[in-house]
Amino acid sequence: MIFLIAVSSIAFMNAASNSTYFYNSNGQLLSFNDIDIDSIMFSNIDLNGVECDGIVTQLIYAGDSIYQIPIEKMDSVAFTPRMQQKDEYGITIGQEVDLGLSVNWAGWNVGASSPEQYGGYYAWGETEEKDYYSGETYKYWVDSDGSRSFSFDEITNIGANIKGTQYDVARQKWGGSWRMPTIEEFNELIIKCSWIWILHNDSVYGYKVTGPNGNSIFLPAAGYRNGYLFDGTCDGFYWSASFYDDGYNGLSWVHWFGNGYYYSDRTYFRIYGLSVRPVK
Repeated sequence: MIFLIAVSSIAFMNAASNSTYFYNSNGQLLSFNDIDIDSIMFSNIDLNGVECDGIVTQLIYAGDSIYQIPIEKMDSVAFTPRMQQKDEYGITIGQEVDLGLSVNWAGWNVGASSPEQYGGYYAWGETEEKDYYSGETYKYWVDSDGSRSFSFDEITNIGANIKGTQYDVARQKWGGSWRMPTIEEFNELIIKCSWIWILHNDSVYGYKVTGPNGNSIFLPAAGYRNGYLFDGTCDGFYWSASFYDDGYNGLSWVHWFGNGYYYSDRTYFRIYGLSVRPVK
């Protein structure tokens, strides 16, 4: 009796958007991109058209072609991440970049449209830019005593983690499942990735961050703002969604870096305008 066993190409091939490589025993390599495969079946018909008692071949349907591979010749089946295209500086192209981490990182900042652009500057929990960043202009300062004099103990606590909330500028500006990263996700970015300080597009300094799978993002040293731009081209200050809870409402966790250093265990004043790099 002739029989075929079908394997869903969606479930089998597209689980992680990978390429599949089939190795045979004589050292030759057959490789297939998951998006090119229509279906995979296993058959009891050998290469000579002879019916066998058990499964002896694997059939790969790709467009108008059918590839018949003897099971006994297959040493292994391996999966490797599909590499995204890169620019001349080795930065992976695209709004969403898979670095091989627990989340995918955006290719540029909120308010930007390319990796080297600084993008917008936002006080923590605010979703719009402004001309001047100070305690008096901070949206969540409440002048409780009517003195018109800013005090950090008059800042409203809007939550310990604002990711995905109304206070998350990445969610509000980009929508979908985009959000601000947590400080733990920034820490993962440091621990599991390589960091190289580069000059991108001959104009902007920052870090090329390369993940375990070889894809890379660029984090520009965009500085920060109060009334002016400070430390632009020298340092980068990126908000996390994580509040620094020590009974003092004025600070949140940030990712801070410059040439030769990068930290995910620093805090900064919520009232100032910093960069935001989304994740999803």
